[in-house]
Amino acid sequence: MDDSGSLTSLITSPDFDGLDPEALAERQAIQAESQDADSEPEILILKDRPLVTMQSNQPDPVIPGLAIRRNSTLISSAGGTGKTCMMLQAGIESELGLPVWGCEDFASTNRHRWLYVNGEDSLQNIDYWLSRLLLKYELNTCPVDLFPICETQAGQFILTSTNAARLAGAINAGPYDGLIIDTGIAVMPPGIKFIDPIAIRAWLRSTLGLIQRQTNASIIMGVHDNKAGQPVSGTADWSSFSRLALHLETAEESADGTTLSPKLRPTCAGHTGSSRSSETRTR
Repeated sequence: MDDSGSLTSLITSPDFDGLDPEALAERQAIQAESQDADSEPEILILKDRPLVTMQSNQPDPVIPGLAIRRNSTLISSAGGTGKTCMMLQAGIESELGLPVWGCEDFASTNRHRWLYVNGEDSLQNIDYWLSRLLLKYELNTCPVDLFPICETQAGQFILTSTNAARLAGAINAGPYDGLIIDTGIAVMPPGIKFIDPIAIRAWLRSTLGLIQRQTNASIIMGVHDNKAGQPVSGTADWSSFSRLALHLETAEESADGTTLSPKLRPTCAGHTGSSRSSETRTR
């Protein structure tokens, strides 16, 4: 972020550009080792933690049931289902303190600030969706702040550990309660492969994991279905890293094609892993 507060000064860092998955994991390991070369790694053991301490240290929702601070949520669908519009709508409704997507399960009594990062669309396309949403809510300005990557001089923003730290700085400076990344593949290093679990795990931990550690924001990331039509392309590390995955499907019985069936699949410990479906209509 420059002195004017503009996010367009965030540019890509060449740290991992063009590296294959093995080289990517090795480079990140070398960087991690170099940062702690002169110090022994910390071993933190907590004993006899009181119940009252644990009760006061619970996950803090930005959008209850959907977006939790210092956690990531994946929203997946086939292309053209409406992830971009849905994520923009979620940010606007959270900013206004409204139930997200009209679903009372995703209602919050507070208003929260969101930063929307788009790595695939021109600002004209983003404005196309936003202008219709703003008319719906009778707004004259967009309550969600935008980082349109395609409008920057570089035209890309590769989410390396360096750029993740810079993005975390922008989030803290906002400050923002939530970050929307549209989509994950648009900010991934070009040499990385979805099917390599080591590379994916290393990338997630050194980028989204870094943002989760250095900020108090919730992260929502749009991802694509795989070729078989199953939620979330790539290895199981995507779903394992996130708190939950929300799969959007266009309902066949919907005449206007706007009714979606989100299926929540919690992936954190303590959940049964069963799916919950709820019909929500885009506004």
